[in-house]
Amino acid sequence: MRLPGAIAGRNQTWGIALAVCGMGSASLQASEIARYSLKGVQLGITLDEFKAVPIPEDFTTASEEADHRKYHLPPLQRTMSVRCDPTVNTVRCHWVKVDKVRGMPDFRARSYTPIGNWYGNIDFEFVGAADGQKRLARMDVSMKMPMFEDMLAAYKEKFGPPNEATVQVQNAYGAAFDQKIFTWSNGVSIIEMRTRCGSINDLCIAYADTALVAAINDLATKRAKAAASGL
Repeated sequence: MRLPGAIAGRNQTWGIALAVCGMGSASLQASEIARYSLKGVQLGITLDEFKAVPIPEDFTTASEEADHRKYHLPPLQRTMSVRCDPTVNTVRCHWVKVDKVRGMPDFRARSYTPIGNWYGNIDFEFVGAADGQKRLARMDVSMKMPMFEDMLAAYKEKFGPPNEATVQVQNAYGAAFDQKIFTWSNGVSIIEMRTRCGSINDLCIAYADTALVAAINDLATKRAKAAASGL
């Protein structure tokens, strides 16, 4: 089973994460295990349930409001909203800042959501489940490498010691770098933190519901076979 990569590498194969899936949960039925959650959003919820979750305030709003007061600018007229866009097999959503004067969400105004002591962008990906509902299969967090040590400490504090691995990656100029991979699994869902993902400056954290991600992979495989038959 393939687990699509995080923001900058959604098509990667994450065999390390899948290899540890199920560890520490053998004595429990899958239905009894709570899937991982982030900022009040739990893997497996429906699209409608996601839209009802209170949206965290944007990390940058407070500083921007202070600048407006300092320079005697008009006060910000901002609210938070959800933007969703269909893809071939899924629906991808993210939180956005909305300027009330303009009235419409802007992709460039994606929220910087507070996460631990830092902040990042979060993508939420939904897929059609067996019950006919669109359910949350994965959450992808995009952050920056200076946040890595703090974030790793916070995740270890909350979820315990991870499985760890190191692989080598190359940039466009052929220079090699170590990429560290940290994985937590509870048998029905996975968290994977990767350093230097996409670029040497990026930190990616992915949450995945293993069954729903398998459904995404099955849809992609069927689509590829259908396309190949038409060649």
